[in-house]
Amino acid sequence: MANTQRLVLPFQFPGSTREGSTRLRFVVCVLALIVACNDFGPTRPAEPPAVEVIRVGEHVTGTFTGLSLSFELVAPKKGTLVAALSWSGTTNGTVLVLTLNGTPFRPAAPGRFPMQTIGNLQVAEGQTIRVGVLGGGTDVTYDDPFVLATSLE
Repeated sequence: MANTQRLVLPFQFPGSTREGSTRLRFVVCVLALIVACNDFGPTRPAEPPAVEVIRVGEHVTGTFTGLSLSFELVAPKKGTLVAALSWSGTTNGTVLVLTLNGTPFRPAAPGRFPMQTIGNLQVAEGQTIRVGVLGGGTDVTYDDPFVLATSLE
């Protein structure tokens, strides 16, 4: 009587052929690549670490170079914090996102220049607020001057 046992290779199901096992591994690899290349997570941008402390009423100017920027401020009284982020957008067609404590605000009319994003947040006296400036598009090159203005109403 001949020995009819089959050799089971790693990742091969008993009773399957080597060709079928290769196909299965290929499909698993392709699916893993698709999942790794797509962002199925939340749409909220990641909040960058705080870098600079600012005051309500201060106008901050800078250049967005592709790295997320973050500012912290303390509300001097209870009210509505209003933050306005303005930039030309004509240099690279960049879309910037303003965040207030992690909540993203995008431009109301992208494509209109100069571009502006306005966000507001109810705050308590003494509350620390993190204000972020993030890239909101798929630009490869950034070099966009911006102005960030805050007020308390």
